[in-house]
Amino acid sequence: MKYFQKSSALSKQSATYMDRLSEHASEEEDEAVGDQSSHWRASTTGSNDGPPESSSSFSLARSETRMIRRSKTMLLAVVALLAVAMGCVTYYVVRSSEDAEYHARFHAIANEIAEFAQVKTVHVFNNLENFGVSMTSYAQDQNMTWPFVAFPDFQVRGILSNEETGAHTLSVNPFVYPKQLEVWGRFTQYKSDWMAEAHVYDKQVHEELYVLDHHNTSDAHHNPDFHWTKVGITPYIWYTDGGKADTNYTARYPVEESLLYTPIWQRAPPCDYQPQINLDLRSDPVFQRFIDGMIDTEHAVITQVTDATYLDTNYESRFDPAEQAEPHSYILEPVYDTLTENRTMVAYLSAFMRWGVFFTDVLPDHEQDIYVVLESTCGQTFTYEIFGHKSVYLGEGDVHDTTVDEGGQLYERFEFAPFSALEREVGEHGFCHYYATIYPSPHWRSKFFSNEPIAYALGVVGCFLITAAVFMLYDMLVQKRQDKVMASAKKTNAIVTSLFPENVRDRLLQDINNESGPETPVRATNSKKRGSWADPSNAFTVGGAAKEDNDISSERIFGSKPIADLFPATTIMFADMVGFTAWSSVREPAQVFSLLETVYHSFDVVAKRRRVFKVETVGDCYVAVAGLPMPRKEHAVVMAKFATDCLHRMKSLVHQLETTLGPDTADLDMRVGLHSGPVTAGVLRGDKGRFQLFGDTMNTASRLESTGCPGRIHISRDTAEILVASGKDKWVTQRDDEVFAKGKGTLQTYWLRIQAESCNTGSKKSNISTTSLDAEQTQAEIARKKALALGPAFEEVFEETPDTNFDLLSVKKQRLVKWNVEILIKILRLIMARRASLESPKEISKRASKKITKLNGTVLDEVADVLALPQFDAKTYQNHVDPNTIEIPDTVVEQLTDMVSRIASLYQDNPFHSFEHASHVTMSVVKLLSRIVNPIEVSTREGTNDQIASELHDHTFGITSDPLTQFACIISALIHDADHPGVPNSTLVKEEHPLASKYKNKSVAEQNSVDLAWEIIMSQEYKDLQTCICGTKDEMTRFRSIIVNVVMATDIIDKDLGAQRKARWEKAFAEDCEEMARDPLAINRKATIVLEHLMQASDVSHTMQHWVVFRKWNERLFNEMYQAFVDGRSDRDPSKGWYQGELGFFDYYIIPLAKKLETCGVFGVSSHEYLSYAQANRREWEGKGEQLVKDYLWRFHNSKTNECAHAECQDKKA
Repeated sequence: MKYFQKSSALSKQSATYMDRLSEHASEEEDEAVGDQSSHWRASTTGSNDGPPESSSSFSLARSETRMIRRSKTMLLAVVALLAVAMGCVTYYVVRSSEDAEYHARFHAIANEIAEFAQVKTVHVFNNLENFGVSMTSYAQDQNMTWPFVAFPDFQVRGILSNEETGAHTLSVNPFVYPKQLEVWGRFTQYKSDWMAEAHVYDKQVHEELYVLDHHNTSDAHHNPDFHWTKVGITPYIWYTDGGKADTNYTARYPVEESLLYTPIWQRAPPCDYQPQINLDLRSDPVFQRFIDGMIDTEHAVITQVTDATYLDTNYESRFDPAEQAEPHSYILEPVYDTLTENRTMVAYLSAFMRWGVFFTDVLPDHEQDIYVVLESTCGQTFTYEIFGHKSVYLGEGDVHDTTVDEGGQLYERFEFAPFSALEREVGEHGFCHYYATIYPSPHWRSKFFSNEPIAYALGVVGCFLITAAVFMLYDMLVQKRQDKVMASAKKTNAIVTSLFPENVRDRLLQDINNESGPETPVRATNSKKRGSWADPSNAFTVGGAAKEDNDISSERIFGSKPIADLFPATTIMFADMVGFTAWSSVREPAQVFSLLETVYHSFDVVAKRRRVFKVETVGDCYVAVAGLPMPRKEHAVVMAKFATDCLHRMKSLVHQLETTLGPDTADLDMRVGLHSGPVTAGVLRGDKGRFQLFGDTMNTASRLESTGCPGRIHISRDTAEILVASGKDKWVTQRDDEVFAKGKGTLQTYWLRIQAESCNTGSKKSNISTTSLDAEQTQAEIARKKALALGPAFEEVFEETPDTNFDLLSVKKQRLVKWNVEILIKILRLIMARRASLESPKEISKRASKKITKLNGTVLDEVADVLALPQFDAKTYQNHVDPNTIEIPDTVVEQLTDMVSRIASLYQDNPFHSFEHASHVTMSVVKLLSRIVNPIEVSTREGTNDQIASELHDHTFGITSDPLTQFACIISALIHDADHPGVPNSTLVKEEHPLASKYKNKSVAEQNSVDLAWEIIMSQEYKDLQTCICGTKDEMTRFRSIIVNVVMATDIIDKDLGAQRKARWEKAFAEDCEEMARDPLAINRKATIVLEHLMQASDVSHTMQHWVVFRKWNERLFNEMYQAFVDGRSDRDPSKGWYQGELGFFDYYIIPLAKKLETCGVFGVSSHEYLSYAQANRREWEGKGEQLVKDYLWRFHNSKTNECAHAECQDKKA
């Protein structure tokens, strides 16, 4: 409680700032602090009797409290740690032993399986290779010519090979070319006796398959006396379509159908169906790919898993059904004509194998339930489970139980070694590369783990639970009381700490303690660690002489030495927002502070992370320093990184904030200046005292900022030299020109530029000099470039993929669309809230959109002399519904976004009449509407009755009490220049443009904008949005009428429209009679005039805003009109009379219009603001306009020259 008194005394020096921060504290705490502060002040100004306890007493009490808390915490921690530690150790020891045994055994078994499978694979390929070599050797010894080769005892050798490899069948397939077909046919008939010999041998091996069937003696393998030579082999080659029926052998090959045939010739075991001999495997598309790949690479090939059982009609009788269900593949082994290097492939061996042979007879019987997942690069996956000596096929795909493989981390993976050599050929020839993954099963794992670790651990932890529970209960009761005492002290301390560095705060508290009497200094034991601030012997004073009675120094006034010190090595940053003054001139105060708080809070976060001290913010300038209060050797490097981080975050934040703060927010930039040197830092005690820096270093840093460039970091020679000495010479670039700084003369300065990898702020790495995409590059263009980079096929896919209207916009337009949608959604909530206050939910649910199509005639014919706005309805205010409680359906938001995006796409790429300008006009409309007093807000906030609300309604002519009118005004601002051709209406009339004929040469561009935009608004796809905006036909009619009148008001050239508006104005504001002022017709007439003038003022709002804003849009308008002159669409050179024309425009239109806004009497301070800016801009233009026109013209021609040069460069590259 004593600490409250001292903190309150300190807060007197910065009362205003602390009061603002203290608003977040509770009222009770504020009262407590205030009472104690008053008591302290009374005791210090009165007698010395009963002074408050000193800060050292509080420190002592706080230290004792901390000691007690720490002892309790330590005791609890010891108990908890002992319980947890002993339990964990027990559990860990027992579980680790089980886990180690489990992992070791699994890896041993997995390695055993992998080794067996790989050895088996090598053995199979070696066997087939040896078989092929023996065939080649035999053919050479017998001087045989391929393919006319028949091998004796093929059945015996083949059966032995199959038994050794585990293959089901083995066949030789010679290469037969078209010119050899006839000879091949005769050869196969002549050498067909091998078939009978094969069946004789096969009968001896598989006698059960040759049971005599007396009813069917024609079947070869059922008739022991049947001789194949009696039937013979067909003299032609069969082909198949890869099916499973006998009809696959549909016909023989004509000579011209293939360039190569690979018929089955000799096979073990033998065939029992004649057409299987001379069946061309290459005729099957599945086999053809692998056969051709084998020929191209001269490598053995393993095919994809395939069902080739149709090649053997007695397959089912020869093999077990379980084996038949397994995946099978063919292994194709090349056979050559010679054994020399100059060899030619003349045939191949095809072995049909099941994959289960690679996982059979691997493990002992007691090792069971191990999963093997077989995968191939051909996209096939199969799962086996090993049960000791047996392997069981589980099915296609990865179907192993994943509950115990530790999130996919516990497995062993291996490749089938001979196939690895073929991996490089996969992409070109489509070979299948096989590998297997071994996983444990839950049943196998259960043999290694038990519940013993948990049981042991729980037993140990239980011993400590009672002790810990009792202690925690006691500590809870004590801590509850202490928390109440310290809560307020912590909040007060936080406020003081936010104003001063911690060590400065301690010194201030020590000074307060000295005023109360000599006691132990605050944190004296830590003074050495915290620097010189808390050291009484440091040189804070100007001199060391003893005080005299007539001394009027600060030490006598404040009772202590000044809190100041010299820091010889610091780096100071000044960062100022470029364009902020102009930007803030068109914003609401809340928007201005929203930007500053967002940006500076982001800087504060970086400053805390970089350990940079934030000094102050002066307007839109952020001041920070590195090297104090704690000296740092690397102060320049740290500040360079900090400045880079701030620049990067500034660019990122303004792009994000544009969707909420409106157009041109993304154009804001930051100018940064850094300088290194000595600085004096301290606290100027007195009223509203704060921590400040003084010295030439501050002034130089400020000058560097003011002479810098937007988006760049300007540093002095001193800072540059420190960076170079720190090995950061790549960060520094000398500025081309010297700068003149006020009070400094000519200076040689440098630019700082750090690549993102050298200054990572936690965001994605990128070059901070280019932190955003090109604002004019659309998402669609980016996607198209990616598609083109991937190839023509992807370009076609891109063309067929529909994009939303929003995605087709440029990045900058997307941000503007988001901002406009946010504004419109707020008004939609008002519309729905007003509707909810007038109708029941059932009536609202029955509403349906009332589509209003274009009326007969032109838009100009629809201009009304007086718009009919809703009259005051007391029910609206009595049943007021909070708009913030209204939920806009997602479909409505999507439709609104799409609609605004389509409107944005209507705008042509004009410098002035663009969607950006339309958004700028919208911002002005929103600002002016917000300045009109809202009777709903007044009646709600002030509790006024219906009569006062009615008077306010009439005073504002019913505009802001009708959200539909506001929505129509904002939509009008969005669409008023849609599809503007970039030339005035007079040019369109002169060119006899079709639009001029359509609209009878009157307000051509304006009428066209309304028609095009209305067609979009009334699109069937926006049915939900239409229902949300207008629930009745009358509302939809009024909605269109407002849009027509407001948009047509932007045509200030048409004399007839101007005369009508002038007559309305004179009639409306001449009605001074009180009775006439209450007349609904008079109110609506004034509302019509206000809406039209609101739009007119917003359309040229740039002339009534900051000079920078005016100059920006004035140059764009000049460029647009001068481009029309260059293109031959205009006879007049705008540069000739632009200066005088703008003066006349100010004198005869802008300033009178601004005065009319003030006459309307509903726009509050905005009308005076617009008039002041208009007059100021007129004066600026009068003095600078002629030179500006020359600058406009120079920049126009220079930009065109650069565009041409760029285009020529692109053509050369193409």
